[in-house]
Amino acid sequence: MTGSSGKNDRRCQKLALLVGSNPLPNYLAATVLAPAEVVLLYSPETQEPCDHLRTAFTAKGIRVSEVCIDDATDARKIHDACGSLQGMDHLHYSGGTKPMAARARATFTLLAPLSWLAPPDPQDCACLALAALATRHGGLARNRGRGHLRITIDGDMEQTRAMARGDGGKD
Repeated sequence: MTGSSGKNDRRCQKLALLVGSNPLPNYLAATVLAPAEVVLLYSPETQEPCDHLRTAFTAKGIRVSEVCIDDATDARKIHDACGSLQGMDHLHYSGGTKPMAARARATFTLLAPLSWLAPPDPQDCACLALAALATRHGGLARNRGRGHLRITIDGDMEQTRAMARGDGGKD
């Protein structure tokens, strides 16, 4: 996708990739998204493709970190390994096992900056915090999926609750 400037508008800073037996989809995703940093989530069975991706990305100047999931079919191990996905701009989940894709997608955190047109008053902050706490699902009609949304202000659930009560909030 290109914008009016003709440049790639699909860029991200941090990209999480689930590594499967074929590294090509991951390589293509990273080529299109042009991240500064990549996290490779792989299993012992996909160590070799992970090594190839690390070599290719490092040669392109992309910072690479790796997370090995000992058992790519164990939901708990996958969920625990996906803790490294916090702060990722993009998750490309075409690789890895189906349980890896489902778990990674379920634990992916999207950080969305919020801008105000004017400085908010405490009532605005309380209203925003209440809306964040009340939101449980996203999407349209029946296509919302089985996922659960956990929306917080600045990633802090206690801060969000305090803002909703009207007895806290960051300046």
